[in-house]
Amino acid sequence: MSPAFARPRPGAWLAAAAVLLAGRLASAAPCDDSCDVVLHELPSCQGATWCVSGEGVSPGATVCLDAAASPVKDLTVTGFAGTAEAPITVRSCGGTFRIEGGDSGQALLVRESQHVRLSGGEGAERGWRIQGAKPASTYVMGVAFIGCSQGITLDHFEISGTSYTALRNHHDSPACPVRRGFVVRDNYLHDVGGEGMFLGINDDQSPYQLDDVVVADNLVVRPGYQGIKLGMVQNGRIERNVVIEAGAAQTDGEDTGLALGPRMNLVVRDNV
Repeated sequence: MSPAFARPRPGAWLAAAAVLLAGRLASAAPCDDSCDVVLHELPSCQGATWCVSGEGVSPGATVCLDAAASPVKDLTVTGFAGTAEAPITVRSCGGTFRIEGGDSGQALLVRESQHVRLSGGEGAERGWRIQGAKPASTYVMGVAFIGCSQGITLDHFEISGTSYTALRNHHDSPACPVRRGFVVRDNYLHDVGGEGMFLGINDDQSPYQLDDVVVADNLVVRPGYQGIKLGMVQNGRIERNVVIEAGAAQTDGEDTGLALGPRMNLVVRDNV
């Protein structure tokens, strides 16, 4: 299996990019009865300045973040416990929820949560926007996951301007050596200092791995390093993604659209 993306017909990547980009200015869903909980203000918790806690939230519920409560500088999503049959949705409402201008290691931290969908909408919507300030030292990463977070879907985000990776799922928790269920789809990642996304770990001696991973329908433009990078991933599907101008940092060996590390079991198709 080659780590390279498919060679497109002339102009094919432009058409695909235009389709994916077309929705990034659309507004998010309203704050209405489709929300079980609407957060008009975000409290602090567990040392985080702004926090969305899963305490008391039942499986299958929808938690909505009012766009009027943004921008915030840093946000932690923690302690959600959905189920595979009834995942919890955390989404924006009333416009685009913005995270920008902070100085932490990541703009959005997902901690100790299971079976949660972090969503910016459907179709053409992009209801979450994370804006760093590359090359200044703000927001090393856009979204990061720690602890035993698994069964996670992240969709309809726009992430740009981070000094390193837009999206990082680095797995090294002894409590859960195998984390299962991670879906990244319909996101727009652009103009970041590192990879567009880096899932897993590049160490073939590591006991940790990600299982059941889907990366689909994402647009990655001008990442500093690789567009999409994976290591130690089993049962994965990488499909219909578009990467444009990877390696903008001009670092030797860090300029491929798709980089595959050790011990991989993937289906890779229809990427450009």
